[in-house]
Amino acid sequence: MIGQLTLEQATLGQWRQFRPKDLNNIQWKDERTVTCWDISGIQQLSPNGEKTMLYSLSQLNAVLKDSLKGFPFSYSWANPSTLHVQQGLRIIQLNVETGTLLRDYTLPEDAENIHPHLPTGKTAFTRGQNVWLAGSDGGLRALSFDEAPGIVNGSGYVHRQEFGISEGLFWSPDGQSLAWYRKDEGMVTEYPLVESPARIANHRPVRYPMAGMKSEEVTLQVLKLNGGQIQTLQTPGDKEQYLTAVTWSPNNNHLYVGLLNRGQDSLRLCRFKVSDGTLDAVLFQETDSRWVEPEHGLTFLPNNPDQFIWWSERDGYDQAYLYSSQGQLIRQLTTGPYVLTNIHGIFGNELWITRAENNGLDRQSYAVHLKSGKYRRLTEGDGVHTLVPNSAGTAWIDKLSNPLLANRVDWCSPKSRKRILDAPNPYLEKGIELPKVEQLTLTAADGKTAVNARIIYPSNFKPEQQYPVLIYVYGGPHAQMITRSWMWGARLWDFYMAQEGYVVFTLDNRGSAYRGKEFEGIIHRQLGEAEAADQLQGLNYLKSLPFVDKKRIGVHGWSFGGFMTTNLLTRNPDDFAVGVAGGPVMDWSLYEVMYGERYMDRPQENEEGYRITDLTRRAKNLKSPLLIIHGDQDDVVVPQHSMRFLKACVDESIPVDFFLYPNHAHNVVGKDRVHLMDKITRYLNQHLKP
Repeated sequence: MIGQLTLEQATLGQWRQFRPKDLNNIQWKDERTVTCWDISGIQQLSPNGEKTMLYSLSQLNAVLKDSLKGFPFSYSWANPSTLHVQQGLRIIQLNVETGTLLRDYTLPEDAENIHPHLPTGKTAFTRGQNVWLAGSDGGLRALSFDEAPGIVNGSGYVHRQEFGISEGLFWSPDGQSLAWYRKDEGMVTEYPLVESPARIANHRPVRYPMAGMKSEEVTLQVLKLNGGQIQTLQTPGDKEQYLTAVTWSPNNNHLYVGLLNRGQDSLRLCRFKVSDGTLDAVLFQETDSRWVEPEHGLTFLPNNPDQFIWWSERDGYDQAYLYSSQGQLIRQLTTGPYVLTNIHGIFGNELWITRAENNGLDRQSYAVHLKSGKYRRLTEGDGVHTLVPNSAGTAWIDKLSNPLLANRVDWCSPKSRKRILDAPNPYLEKGIELPKVEQLTLTAADGKTAVNARIIYPSNFKPEQQYPVLIYVYGGPHAQMITRSWMWGARLWDFYMAQEGYVVFTLDNRGSAYRGKEFEGIIHRQLGEAEAADQLQGLNYLKSLPFVDKKRIGVHGWSFGGFMTTNLLTRNPDDFAVGVAGGPVMDWSLYEVMYGERYMDRPQENEEGYRITDLTRRAKNLKSPLLIIHGDQDDVVVPQHSMRFLKACVDESIPVDFFLYPNHAHNVVGKDRVHLMDKITRYLNQHLKP
């Protein structure tokens, strides 16, 4: 008997009980040795997939004279003999060959943004507003001393983590100097969030720079740890510009920084002296009529530190360009209508990359010769590959996922390829057969551009019957819903809804990721216009199918998808029977500066664009039931979006449903997510099931 998914399994099980078998945290210990992790210790892999214990939990406990209950989840190799592990705030390094404990210290309870320098054993971190250092012996000292409200040092949450920013601390290669972001948001308007658990609710203000308003001011600080003074990089330009692509020079003497203007249409790559913070050179400038979006630092050639690789979309796709350290373009290294997604390193005379192919569905990896430009493919098989090369480029691990393969792992060299894992279907193992899923290629509203779509058929599908439809939508930049990976990239809840008798449909419209600048750039100054037109093309396709009940079509999405859900229901109100919008942007003038102004420019510069995309103006068009869901602690899409739309509905006497999740931010997580998905499912069933 074929089993059925429960709602809880469909919500939480995709990466728990149904997670495909894998080799966790694969790393190269040296050029010949691959390791992975499990709770009992660090395992060494052989090319035929056999595991042997390299360093066990019991060995670690013997050295530590401790009783850790599970091997620390985070581990890495400082060098072939030195294992670095982290368990919570505890930092441990030991020599696995001699069993010698090199260091063992615990950071303070309020430590955040933990950033170790493995070769030296030092750890930089933040406490409150300031940067701290734990020396190789665990001794602590503060590196910055700001106390004024609104000043934050070392946090990766500058520029609201746009531009690929995920960290705020930057070690020099030799570990003798540290650079960090210093953010002054004291002048940014505070947005009032209210925490309700206490008897008298607490006011929790957050600094939130809305489009067109005063933004934060960020500088870069650098300190030579052995007796130096803090130097502030003397970055020319507006105080509200963005500091991106922060990269140390190989000789530890310079910092390279991309200076992006607030309008995000002009970037200067600059080099600064760390000795005094002065500008050493402006290497080059990039401009674009829509936006320039630097998301990656520089990659220096290991055998030639006077040359580096720069990512750019200047030819319409993310590509790699080779530059001299003086800013002279040597050559473009990658070409073609493919988006570069990863640079794995430079090995000898080759650059190893992964790029999106097949209209963005696949990920394939190549070695590209730095001089001839010749490509050598490193991966085999259609689908989404993840590459893990060794430090010399003489061998690599190739992980593959596609709709027929949950997870396949090969150990590769130029002359051989050996299978070390072939994961079975985790659903069939547990007696569950998922509904049929199919990838489609449709035509966008412009009549020429191919767009990817996915359809999941109801369980026990009968083409002569008619079924309700759920359109799951995101539609915004920096996201892709459909890939040639396991389950075609779908969520398990999508299959649950198909199991419950729905046709579930998703389309990656123009404006979404991994298809190039023209595909994405159509959204400039008019968010929601081309995206909705393409989604309506998908709707028309659905209506052409004989098994689709045209009167029972619903739409659901979160964040940008919540915006798109409301956008579609108020744009084509007669085409949808119901909608569920989670964390929705309703008015782009209420969204934050960095993302909002990239795509819409400032409200002062694009008044008509902001007017057209303001969904509160279209609330009067709403005809179908709409459930709006928001977290009361949402500091990404602040609750004011939903409040504004609700007020517009009240003013127009339009019925609308609303649910506020207490103590949740932009996403509802943990066990409460089961409650969320149950609420969404019930609402859709109420309005789409006969």
